[in-house]
Amino acid sequence: MKSYFLSGVINQGKLRSALANALPGQTDPWVLLDLKQEPVAYFHITDEIRVQADISGRNYDSDDKVVAVLEQLRSCVGGVIEEDG
Repeated sequence: MKSYFLSGVINQGKLRSALANALPGQTDPWVLLDLKQEPVAYFHITDEIRVQADISGRNYDSDDKVVAVLEQLRSCVGGVIEEDG
């Protein structure tokens, strides 16, 4: 599993709203689905008010899709995108 983070977000309410807009029909965890409706990554808000996006094993190389969602969130709520490791 590989993870990305959106850190430095101040307003949890705005973050939840941005996640709901980016991944409609989802709730904590918010799930990014591929064209076959299979999970690519799971997004959740941590206690530090940051988004953690965990990429599922078989989609390990789908960084671009996950980062695109994080970029969309960042444009709404600010913050910094980071990769684990």
